[in-house]
Amino acid sequence: MANITTAAQSTVAAYAATLAKAADPAIPLAKVVSSLAEFYLPGFTAFTLGNIFSFTDDDIARKSMHSELTRFQSLGLGNDFRLANSRIEPVSDTSAICWLDWTLSPAGEAPWKFTIVFGFRVAEGRPSGLVGGWEWINADHEFTQILARDPKVMSAQPQ
Repeated sequence: MANITTAAQSTVAAYAATLAKAADPAIPLAKVVSSLAEFYLPGFTAFTLGNIFSFTDDDIARKSMHSELTRFQSLGLGNDFRLANSRIEPVSDTSAICWLDWTLSPAGEAPWKFTIVFGFRVAEGRPSGLVGGWEWINADHEFTQILARDPKVMSAQPQ
């Protein structure tokens, strides 16, 4: 087993590359979402501005991510997410906290910058050769930054 920092770095890089595909209109969103769902471990929990949501299985993960990416598209924000920077702090031999700094570049607007904090866990037997995945996230900073630019984001329903 690789050390925890290396394992987390490889997952961050693979996740960023997969999420970047959401900006490509030639790649069906359902395919991107299916690939993204592989990164989330069973029982994954998201914390956002006091709201808590869990993915009890891969189907819930796919539906939730599809809904969020569709919402961003319908609001004209697009899905051009790019990893700008990352920082990884090991917690143990099998877990780390990962700060991922992203930019979202809506057409015709300046990019938005935000950070999402991910909890990484080594997990054997993951699909696509992954060495682990996300146990949890805190997306407060992401939604604080996005809400400052467009308060409709949290209340808008996907089309």
